Amino acid sequence: MLGYNGTIEFDWNSEEAKVHMHNAPRVESCKVGSSHMSHGGGDAALADNFLRMMKGEGASGTSLADGLLSALMCVRAKQSAESHTFQPISWTTEQLQTK
Repeated sequence: MLGYNGTIEFDWNSEEAKVHMHNAPRVESCKVGSSHMSHGGGDAALADNFLRMMKGEGASGTSLADGLLSALMCVRAKQSAESHTFQPISWTTEQLQTK
């Protein structure tokens, strides 16, 4: 991520975040260490919420629109990585209807 005062870089393999300062000859780093958690624990929380909802023990923590947006972001990220281009993340009602 680029900013005016610095650049943040994250290495998924080493699980380390580095901040390269633009206004000083300094790099700060932080070890995240989240390999034991898929997506920082988000997958487990979503699965738990889904199971509780299916058992009638609670309501969905997210809306269908949020779920669709999340899936669309993943698809566009993959397309962006493969094509080396920016991909729009938006849809219309017509695009959500089945054909």
